[in-house]
Amino acid sequence: MLLGPAAFLGPPARAATPSGGTITDTQPSTSWQGHFYPLAFTADPAQCPGTIDTADLVCDHFYLNINLPSTFWQTHTGSVAITIQWASSDNDFDLYIFRQSDGQQVGSSASGGTTSEQVALQNPMPGIYEVRTVPFLVIASGYTGSALLAFTTGGPTPNPSFPTGGISFGAHTIIDPQRTEGEPLVHIDQAGNIWETGPWGFSTAQGFVARSTDNGDSFHIVSPAGLRPNPAPAGGGDTDIITDDQGTAYFADLEGLAHIGVAVSNDQGNNWRENFVAAMSPVDDRQWLAIDNGPSTGVSDNTVFLTYRQIPGGSQVLSSPGSTGPTDAVGGFVYTNAATTTFVGAGAPCGRLTFDPVLRNLYLPCVQGNHIHVSKAHVNPGQRDLLAFSSTNTPARPGGSIGNLFASLTTDQAGNVYVVWVDTANNNVYLTVSSNAGTSWSTPLQVNGDPANTNVMPWAIAGAAGTVDIVFY
Repeated sequence: MLLGPAAFLGPPARAATPSGGTITDTQPSTSWQGHFYPLAFTADPAQCPGTIDTADLVCDHFYLNINLPSTFWQTHTGSVAITIQWASSDNDFDLYIFRQSDGQQVGSSASGGTTSEQVALQNPMPGIYEVRTVPFLVIASGYTGSALLAFTTGGPTPNPSFPTGGISFGAHTIIDPQRTEGEPLVHIDQAGNIWETGPWGFSTAQGFVARSTDNGDSFHIVSPAGLRPNPAPAGGGDTDIITDDQGTAYFADLEGLAHIGVAVSNDQGNNWRENFVAAMSPVDDRQWLAIDNGPSTGVSDNTVFLTYRQIPGGSQVLSSPGSTGPTDAVGGFVYTNAATTTFVGAGAPCGRLTFDPVLRNLYLPCVQGNHIHVSKAHVNPGQRDLLAFSSTNTPARPGGSIGNLFASLTTDQAGNVYVVWVDTANNNVYLTVSSNAGTSWSTPLQVNGDPANTNVMPWAIAGAAGTVDIVFY
């Protein structure tokens, strides 16, 4: 049976047993045996809500009743930890939690390369929650699930309040009132133009790129048909956009988890040339681009780096020369392995690949358990292969497990490295800094304060030495 971008192949298998359970302050745990999948791959939890996927053919659904008094969290502090586990890291299940009262997604864990996923709901509202287990890529595997309520007496400790930094914002600009996107990204080129991109979703096979030449007062779609630069049959997954010192734009899109598509424009997005199969091998997820503009002002020493997570192998880092012009059939199109090994580092998901032009290091931050795993390679001018990656780990998280989408890494004009993440146990944003290219790290600093108490998807950009800006939802 094929349902949109999700597939379930093989004979029917029973769903979660039991299909639901209840936890209380006196009976704080419950467990279940999950669905067994002979072969399944599902990219998007939105394709299998419990109201539609009633036979549990695409995803597995367990209904958890958190049966507590309505005033319970006024006098207690705690969480409900929801965990799924399976035997082999070759398989990949993802975990999503939806509150039934309003349909809101309240938590997710989709790390990859592991044998478990966990979501910790802090002081959750009493009521029924759908535990949606998504078989991202599974062959002959089931899973087990559990939910555990842990609490102590006493109300929650409020977050501190911080003074404002004096930064003021103007009126917001709607980039496109017609085309919607998820996980949008912004890139500012050397001329000050603002590029924005985001995917529309696998079901649409579309992702968009918009550009502003007036400091963000207005944006315009930059592709001939008003759609994504590389209109392949698949697409609409994760997107990324970046430019080099020649003004050339490089775009990458996830081709329905099957491959990585790339496109190049030498005329500010008016025309694009594309390659739909830029990865070393198929079955890929979350790609990122980075640019090394080299020490010269010319294009000969420019390098485009491309990374993605090959499932189930791990992260790969590729490179391509910078594009020399509209007739160049290699630059930004043809990518080869940039590392001395097939796979780089560990952990998933990985944040944006970052090149530091000061110390000439290439960094890849990936979520791994209770810390961020950072892979680092020094890049000589013009070097595009045989990069020797080493690994460093940030300090362990102060609260719980790291997650809520990507960690963010950035470097300032002195080569200092900043890593930002969200702790899923307390939903706070943390920052750690290295002044020696990741050899050692500072004690994590909490960034957010009251009333920003529930946060996801931080993003950091550094500027002058010692200055970093951090945004988050």
